[in-house]
Amino acid sequence: PDYKLADPICTFIFSILVIFTTVTIMREIVIVLMEGVPDGVDYQKIVDDLCAISGVCNIHSLHVWSLSLNKTALSVHIAADNTEDAMTILNEAQTLLRREHSINRTTIQVELYNKAIINSCDTCRGPES
Repeated sequence: PDYKLADPICTFIFSILVIFTTVTIMREIVIVLMEGVPDGVDYQKIVDDLCAISGVCNIHSLHVWSLSLNKTALSVHIAADNTEDAMTILNEAQTLLRREHSINRTTIQVELYNKAIINSCDTCRGPES
C-alpha cells in the first residue's frame, strides 16, 4: 500500500526494455523475410573485389540476400574475356567471397564477355567503370 507508484513505474521501465529488444529482432526478421542485403555486407566492396579478378571484364545481376540471420546468399553473372578460364575464375570468386565476405552460398555464372550484348542491356551493364 505504501508503494502504489512503484508498480506502474516498474511496468513502464520493463515495457521500454521489451520494446527496444523487440524492435531489433523485428528489424532482423524483416530483412530476412524481404531477402534484403544483410547488415555488415558491403555491396560495393563485393563488386570491386569481383571486378579485380584476373580475366573478369564485367559483372552484372549481382544479388546478395539473407537466408537467415547467420547465412548470406549471393548470385552473380561474371563476364570473362576468355571462357576457357571459367573454372579458374569461378574458384577465385568463390574463395574470395568465402574468405573476404563470409558468403558461403553462391551461384556464379561465368559467361563470355560480349561488349555489344552487355551495352545493349540496361541490367547487364553492371557497375560503371
